[in-house]
Amino acid sequence: MHLAAQAPPVASTEQPAKIRDELLLVPHGWAGRIPPQGSVNAPGQVEALSPGQGFAIALVADGNNREQLLDGLRMTLRIASSTGVSEERELKPVSIRTIKASGYDMVMMALDAGNVKKQDKAAIERATSIVSFAVFETDWKAPTGSASEQIHITATVSGGTAPLPALKPITLTVRPWAEWQRDPEADQAELSNEMNGFHESPQPGRLLPMLKTAARTSSLKNVAVYAFFAAAFRENLAARQEAVKALPSLDPLCQWALLMVLRMSGEDISTMMGDLPEDAKGSLLKAQPLPDPRIFVPFTDPVDPRRVAAIGVAMDQCWGSWEATGDPSYVLALVGLLNGSADFDAYQHWVKTKGGVPGLNPRVARGLAYQIAGWSLASFQRTDPRVSDWLLFWQSDAALPQVLREEIRSIPSNPAFKKPGS
Repeated sequence: MHLAAQAPPVASTEQPAKIRDELLLVPHGWAGRIPPQGSVNAPGQVEALSPGQGFAIALVADGNNREQLLDGLRMTLRIASSTGVSEERELKPVSIRTIKASGYDMVMMALDAGNVKKQDKAAIERATSIVSFAVFETDWKAPTGSASEQIHITATVSGGTAPLPALKPITLTVRPWAEWQRDPEADQAELSNEMNGFHESPQPGRLLPMLKTAARTSSLKNVAVYAFFAAAFRENLAARQEAVKALPSLDPLCQWALLMVLRMSGEDISTMMGDLPEDAKGSLLKAQPLPDPRIFVPFTDPVDPRRVAAIGVAMDQCWGSWEATGDPSYVLALVGLLNGSADFDAYQHWVKTKGGVPGLNPRVARGLAYQIAGWSLASFQRTDPRVSDWLLFWQSDAALPQVLREEIRSIPSNPAFKKPGS
């Protein structure tokens, strides 16, 4: 169910507030991966679980002044599985958030470009937002078993000042690791789509099938792809352990691919290479753990052309790591490069005069980084709703320098952020 597509554009403010009787299962920890303030785009939803995976529950309200209905509620949760019945009482919402209407971010970008006043944008947000969530986190984790099973989730809510609905129960499937690993391999386009959405609906059981696709389609040659898998396996301990267990059953190409991303993530693979061909072993032994791409060392004279050429590599590693984890620090690292706006003229002059390597200096390098960071942020702002959420938050965040807040606000319309060559 795509919430943002359900509601009429403006009518929600004219409806009486009510709490829906349908619960939504959203990824565990979702409330900790969104901006701390402001409306946000709807989360991905949990459709199946891997062993050890958890979830959060969203209670949904719509209508006028709906947040008041959610404030003060408490939830009692009952989860029945093969390991028994787990009950958690008096759960408090970890977050109550307004969910944006579909297309809201694109509208806000256009309004920012037109210098629409803050109070007018706030009125548009109130008129177009359609639902609010109260998100409850549970400590429950999916059991480990040898066969798929159904878990049954029931919940009741108490508190508040308005009548509360009887909530419909939910049934959810837990799939064992071996079943996830037998999933059919996707094509390259499907892999790209799954990577792009992974941070919103993370599914550790899918990592090994995804990696097989990346190996067979040569996608691992792409910087963002290998950075994605390195970060994803580093982040998901159980998925990493189960992939290593499956290593002997993989064909040599997929063995090499798994060992390579494990090495890039910092794993010691020296005892795992088995009977791989010598050339494959040689390439693995030469591989090194990826450095943290969020650390951009300032340019100083003399500027090393190789460091300048590596700017795009580090940025792609940031985006791959963001897609794997949803950690906003990877995006914020790129936002930090927008402090090079004062050096963009030097970069343009260097391009115009074909200054080449002799003309490289710190200002040119910073101007280049500024442009590339800007157009990559602009691209993700248009296509990734969570990146858009963070950029809208940061452009009003007093913790960021004013120059960066102004640069973020300019992203959709800044001619400097037009992709080179386009």
